[in-house]
Amino acid sequence: MALFLFMGGKGAFMVKSFNHRVFSLAVPIILQDFIMAALNYADVAMVGQLGEFSIAAVGLSNQFYFLFFMAICGISNGVAVFSAQYWGKKDFLNIRKILGIGLSLNFLVTIAFFIPAFLIPERVLSLYTLDPIVIGLGKQYLKTVSWSYIFTAVTFTYVFILRSMGMVNLPMIGSLTGVISNIFLNYCLIFGKLGFPVMGITGAAIGTVIARAIELFIVIGFTYFKKYPIAAKIKELISFNFAYLWKILSVSFPVFAQTIIWALSSSVYQAIYARVSTEAVAAVSIVSSIERFVSIFFVG
Repeated sequence: MALFLFMGGKGAFMVKSFNHRVFSLAVPIILQDFIMAALNYADVAMVGQLGEFSIAAVGLSNQFYFLFFMAICGISNGVAVFSAQYWGKKDFLNIRKILGIGLSLNFLVTIAFFIPAFLIPERVLSLYTLDPIVIGLGKQYLKTVSWSYIFTAVTFTYVFILRSMGMVNLPMIGSLTGVISNIFLNYCLIFGKLGFPVMGITGAAIGTVIARAIELFIVIGFTYFKKYPIAAKIKELISFNFAYLWKILSVSFPVFAQTIIWALSSSVYQAIYARVSTEAVAAVSIVSSIERFVSIFFVG
């Protein structure tokens, strides 16, 4: 009886400790996703004051970004599976190799999305809408904001591996800093406040690029300043071979494929809404920004 009570007490302690650990990991991730959803809503709210054509232009441009973002998330999720295993073994060298593979693969994805967004933004937008006003407004936004793809790819490769190691606070701080910067810059550049010129949705794009650069600086800066296990030298990042790369791809590709198929289906919906009317796609952009607040608790 005494043994049963002892084991029961020990079991309760273990459950309590496990729950505390889960919450300590989940809450910062949920907060980070909440911050990102808040940024999306703030973007829509501020751009919305410029009219429905501006909302549609930014919404469809961001749909192309959504495809890109889900692609790098698919790859980063795949490599994070291996980094979590190596973290359990305290094998820091292989974690850095995994980081190098993730950065290399996400670099290729970034190039695939950056080139059309920067060089032929009007053709990208024409996949979603035939409205010349929306395309005219959106092409400069998409061309400008495409520079943020580079910063985003690097940041989120680090973020996913940090999360796999249980280091969730730094990604949250990076996102919070980026969001605050983005909202402030959008306010100044969209509406011409505090001495800045009125730039409309182009100002929103510039604000996003600068905010993503700040977020990258925070994540990378603290990673190396605090000497985290993924504070790798360039030599360590490129020390993998093709056999090792194939091993990673065999796991990462199914995750990547599943993610990108889902993102493509979402893009098809957006294209259908855009064919209905500009008002429809503007309305969907607003609703989608609110919808993300509901999903973050399950994603986190």
